[in-house]
Amino acid sequence: MFGFRASRLAPWFIGLSLLLTACSGAAARSADRTPGGAGTTEREISVGGRQRTFLVHVPPSYKPGTPVPLVLNFHGGGGNAADQQKNSKMDGLADRHGFIVVYPNGTGVLRQRFLSFNAGMCCGYAIKNNLDDVGFVRAMLDDLERTYTIDRTRVYSTGFSNGAIMSHRLGCELSDRIAAIAPVSGPIGIPNCSPSRPVSVMYFHGTADPAAPYQGGNKKSLVGDDVHTYASAHDTITGWAKRNRCQLPPQVTARQGAVTCESYPGCAANAEVTLCTVQGGGHTWPGGETTISESRVGPLNRDVSASEMIWQFFSRHRLQ
Repeated sequence: MFGFRASRLAPWFIGLSLLLTACSGAAARSADRTPGGAGTTEREISVGGRQRTFLVHVPPSYKPGTPVPLVLNFHGGGGNAADQQKNSKMDGLADRHGFIVVYPNGTGVLRQRFLSFNAGMCCGYAIKNNLDDVGFVRAMLDDLERTYTIDRTRVYSTGFSNGAIMSHRLGCELSDRIAAIAPVSGPIGIPNCSPSRPVSVMYFHGTADPAAPYQGGNKKSLVGDDVHTYASAHDTITGWAKRNRCQLPPQVTARQGAVTCESYPGCAANAEVTLCTVQGGGHTWPGGETTISESRVGPLNRDVSASEMIWQFFSRHRLQ
């Protein structure tokens, strides 16, 4: 969720945002300062005079010298990297399919809680302080590509809520580095989007989302007094279809339980643009977890695994 008053949030709440922080340059802060081993470590870099941190999960199959895909997975406003790691359940996929998944931390007043990203129209500390989170992502990618053997044609971005809005922004402003995006429960949040190339998009959104309304419009935060104006899911996806010069109308390409995916045919450069509508779905990650009561965020759909579908989608695309 977006723009929540930190004093009223539990540590796990998906809402506003604030930074992990502090230590030494671009070296890993964990004991593992020689990357290559499987598992999760924390890294830290200095960007714009701030210390920024992110979790890196490396699959058991990783071998230095052999390029692997990289998935960036952004938490929601008010959350942190560990929340997104748990709720999206993407580590298991990374281990099975052999890609590295990275969970960036946003910034905030606290070190590891209530963090956010400046995704354009939201959220919290990051936008109020006009942080350059696109610059942070570019610097983070530079660090990851120096440290691990990354296939630079297969770098992707997904995220939840504020992290979804951030993924849209990266598709718009970092299309030279990001091959495809897959936002979950968050529309586009910048008024002008001009990617340098067609960007493939898979976008999940629930029709009963109480935080980022499927139909768009002004919405007060579920906690706190901030009001944000959200684009609708339809306007968000048709915007991507127009940018990618896709044909109309969209066609149903998948249906399982309450989840229906519609894709636009004939996009430029073999791009894909797909909206997966979760009928009755809330502000949640389909097939994942939520530590917040569904009475607050709406139903968690378990008909599909968004993470599995996202990886299948990513695996079809690379930078040309």
